[in-house]
Amino acid sequence: MADEGYEELPQFPGQGIPVPAGVTGTWLTPQQSVLSYLASARQWTRTPTLQAVAFKRDTVQLNDLTCRRITQAPGAMQYREYWADTVLVNGETAPNSSRRYGYTQSFVVRTVAFGSVPVEATVALEQPRDSRGVVIPTTVRQADVRYCEGQGDFEVPPPYGAKRYPPAAGAGRMDVRIDRLKVDGVTLPVAGCAADGATLTLTSRDYQEWTIPADEIMDQSIESIMRTKYYAVTGGGLLLGTLDVPAFAGCVTDDGEDISALLTASVSGEGNTVLIRTESLGEPNPDQFAVCPFVRTCPDRFSVPALPTAPPA
Repeated sequence: MADEGYEELPQFPGQGIPVPAGVTGTWLTPQQSVLSYLASARQWTRTPTLQAVAFKRDTVQLNDLTCRRITQAPGAMQYREYWADTVLVNGETAPNSSRRYGYTQSFVVRTVAFGSVPVEATVALEQPRDSRGVVIPTTVRQADVRYCEGQGDFEVPPPYGAKRYPPAAGAGRMDVRIDRLKVDGVTLPVAGCAADGATLTLTSRDYQEWTIPADEIMDQSIESIMRTKYYAVTGGGLLLGTLDVPAFAGCVTDDGEDISALLTASVSGEGNTVLIRTESLGEPNPDQFAVCPFVRTCPDRFSVPALPTAPPA
C-alpha cells in the first residue's frame, strides 16, 4: 500500500505507530465502545471496550471580537479546529508486541447466515499499513465555535460566547479477520479468512449548547459520554457512521470447504450503521508516553453497551 504522509513514531521503533510528517501535536489515549447493525443479518453486534492512542494535531485557532472576519463561521468570535489520528490497540498483547498497534483484541460476534443458520465468529479488526509498515489511522476532525450574541444563521440566536460543535467528519479503513468459526453448532477451523478494505465513515449531530437540554451538554465523564446524543471533540460522546464490509475471502476449512460465501451473507454489505461512543479527542494527555496503553494495558473505563432491540431509524 502506498505511503500516506505518515512517519513512524520514533519512541516506539518497529511498532508502526503513525505520526503525520512535519506536523506537531500531542498524544491522547481514548477508549471507545462500538455498536454496529449488520443489515444483511438484520441484527446489532457489539465490541468489547476498545483501547486506542490518538495523535492530536496542534489546534488551529482564530479569534475576532468584531465577529466579522472568521470566514469559516460567520458571526463567530472564536473558531478552533481539531484533528486527531487514531490507532487501535490490542490490549491483550505485550506493550512491545508487533501486533499491539493497529489491531483490536479478538471478540465474539453471533449472527445468522441465509436467514436461519446460526454463526458464531471470533473476530479481530486490523488497520492497514503502508509499504513501510506504518499504520494508516482513522482520522476525526471537528471544529468548536464561539459566537457573538445574536450572530450566525440559526433558528435560535446564540447568546454571547455560546459554543457550537458542527458535525464531525471521520474516515478510516480496516480489515475484518476471523480467527475461529462455529456454524450451526459445529466448530470449523479456518485460516486466512478476512474481508480486507472495509471502509468507515463517521459524522455527528450538530451540537449547539444554547438549544439543547442542560443534561445533554458534555462534561467528559463516562456517564455523560454514554447517555448523550451528541459529540464534542473536547468532551467525547456519540459518533455516527457507516461501515462498508466487502466480501470475505480465504475462508477455507481443514477439509477444503470454502465458506467465504456464508460469511459474506452473514456480515458483508454497504451502509452498516455504526455507533461509536468515545472519550475526548481534543484534550491532550500531559504525561504523553508514560501512561497506558503505551506502557501497559489500561483498565476498561466503559461498560459493554446493551444491544438495541430495534433496527436503526
